[in-house]
Amino acid sequence: KHIRSLVITGQRVVIHDLEITDLAVAISKLPLIHLNLQLGGTQMTNIGIQALAQSIRSLGELQDLSIGFFSVCTGVVLKVCMFSDEGASALADAVSSLTMLRTLHVEFNQCPSVGNKTLSNLIKSQRELTTLDLNFIMIVVNDIGLSAFAECLSSVSALSTLKLCFNNSGITEVGLSKLLACLTTMTKLTHLDLTLRYCERITDQVAEEIRNLLLHHPNLTHFTFAVERTKITRLAKERIQEIDCLLYTSDAADDLLCVDLGGRRIIKKKK
Repeated sequence: KHIRSLVITGQRVVIHDLEITDLAVAISKLPLIHLNLQLGGTQMTNIGIQALAQSIRSLGELQDLSIGFFSVCTGVVLKVCMFSDEGASALADAVSSLTMLRTLHVEFNQCPSVGNKTLSNLIKSQRELTTLDLNFIMIVVNDIGLSAFAECLSSVSALSTLKLCFNNSGITEVGLSKLLACLTTMTKLTHLDLTLRYCERITDQVAEEIRNLLLHHPNLTHFTFAVERTKITRLAKERIQEIDCLLYTSDAADDLLCVDLGGRRIIKKKK
């Protein structure tokens, strides 16, 4: 009854609904302030994750939550998570009900049925959140999902640190423009990390919006923009460099039209 902080890591362990249900019951009986769950969810279905969601909803004093679901490799077979967007949305609804939450880190790794709805539901009712870290790997997120997320994000007025990572998504300049426009209005934001992997081209318009964000945001002191296996036009590269930012690209990949980024490339705002 006196445990206030709990950390459970089992990324490489195959977890079934029965185990996660028992864990959920135990968690619901603790007066937790800090909770960190890193779970291998390959045999967990909607039943298990909904039980976990119900237990998280009962943690009304929770201030710090980190939760991750990971695929597990058994032999040469990579087994992905079996729960769907319905189960993930139940978890997101539970997280959004935690009114005292200050720090939130969520990672979905190889959960192909989780998508747009989960992204916005995570923060739809958060008002006091100061740190948000979302890592969506092999998750179906497109412009519609990112636009809905940006709309919810604009209401998280206390946010100072934001880290977003999207992998293999359907995000284009339409969704990115919505997100960047939202970020421009978030005056308390000081740290921003945005990573895109296997996404659409970074266009001239997006580069101009990034430039405006860095030039006019009153408090943004740290900005990282990383792209991998994503194209960025040469003009976009030049526009970003005009504001004395560092853009690392591969010279071997340069051509007259674009820069094909073969590895992790970072743009940083100088202090």
